[in-house]
Amino acid sequence: TWFNGALWNLSFSDNGIYKGRLKADKLAFKRVGTVPEVHGWGITHNGNQIIATGDYSNKLYFIDALSAKVTRTLETDKTALEDLAWDGRGIWTSSFTGDRGHIFRINPQTGKSGPLYALPDPESCPIIDGIAVDGKTLWVTGKQCPSIYRFELPL
Repeated sequence: TWFNGALWNLSFSDNGIYKGRLKADKLAFKRVGTVPEVHGWGITHNGNQIIATGDYSNKLYFIDALSAKVTRTLETDKTALEDLAWDGRGIWTSSFTGDRGHIFRINPQTGKSGPLYALPDPESCPIIDGIAVDGKTLWVTGKQCPSIYRFELPL
């Protein structure tokens, strides 16, 4: 996720939180923290904090961008949360193990998930592993997925 002039990334292999900056036309990453899971899975930001999840987790971690410390943990009603995207109201995600080929929005205060939204052909993209928001549009793709899907954000 791009936040505060840096590219933030999670590591699946070492649970690290990495912050990347351009230096002499190269992107240089520095490990600045860790996700409290074995593996990092999804990352986004809400304009104030980094939000991350990991390793088959039902938890969202809110992380201070200056200290890279977890400031809040939110337990959700879904498990195995994958990629994350903030739309200004909630956190879009999918589940690696449940509701394959579907996305949903999580309330950042309660952890409750909203309605499921199916991809046009859920069978061709069962593992959603790429979600992005560009204002009023939600972009979705996945592992070995032949398409990138575009959705208008629901209210």
